[in-house]
Amino acid sequence: MMKAGYLSCLFTFDAKSFPPPKGDLVNRGEFGSPESPSDKRLYIEKHGSFSGCFSYNLKTIPSLKKTESGRGIFVSKLDDTDSMPLFILNFWKAFKKLKKA
Repeated sequence: MMKAGYLSCLFTFDAKSFPPPKGDLVNRGEFGSPESPSDKRLYIEKHGSFSGCFSYNLKTIPSLKKTESGRGIFVSKLDDTDSMPLFILNFWKAFKKLKKA
């Protein structure tokens, strides 16, 4: 999809906790951190498998400003500061320019 110029976003609650009897139900997320990334974080930050990832878990650690792939993980709050609508709008504007050329 992305090779054809389309937007491919991942939306997640980034919730991973282990239930009893071996777990403690503490949400540790699925992305790890920039310093200790999980495979899922690397899919985005290193390999660029999605245009962007939007997590609706305030405990998610967002990407640093610059990633190897140029793609990132963003924390969204479903409020006026939510980065997802602006991300999509900016993509749409760039997409329309490319299609006109």
